[in-house]
Amino acid sequence: MRSIGSFLICMLPYMLAAIPLYVAARVLFLKRENRLGERNYWREGALFAYAVFLAGLASQTVFPGVLIEPEGGISLHAYGAGGINLVPFTVLQETYREFTEGNANYFVINFLGNIVMFMPIGFCQSLFWAKASFRKAALTGCIASLCIELCQLPLLRGADIDDIWLNTLGAVLGYGVYRLLLRAFPKYTERFRYAGQAAVPREKISKGK
Repeated sequence: MRSIGSFLICMLPYMLAAIPLYVAARVLFLKRENRLGERNYWREGALFAYAVFLAGLASQTVFPGVLIEPEGGISLHAYGAGGINLVPFTVLQETYREFTEGNANYFVINFLGNIVMFMPIGFCQSLFWAKASFRKAALTGCIASLCIELCQLPLLRGADIDDIWLNTLGAVLGYGVYRLLLRAFPKYTERFRYAGQAAVPREKISKGK
């Protein structure tokens, strides 16, 4: 069972490699859209952090791992042992069994980890683009998770239906965090939108629409 620290260490090279690629692509995009003069540092900083996070997430879900051999060589390998689980809520039984046996790390990685790692997707998708909603956050999380599970099949990482609902739950919780931020600091959230994007009316915020 891998630890949280090992995940972070494995994510780091991919996140660092994504930095120059993202910066170059973003500059070209803004130049093409004639938006280089906007200088919305709040939005650009958040987009940068989100893109780097997605690179790290992809490295642990879609990309093969990079293994440095003791002899100095470099090879690619897949995490996990493959397999497909199409029985919903199996993770609950496995988590309970592992937890009662003293393996709390299983609960942190396989259960909480699948929820937490998708919270930024639900949060950022709602923060950056106008007309955020519970349905959009849930749909985004579900589709993204489904695509990841399908990509994992040929990589021998395994595919698990429980990952889909856990990831979707994480995206929904991320949307909930966004709603709390929107209620407390409505003007603050507008800093992350493009100029011209309509803010959510005050009365709709209070009604939760």
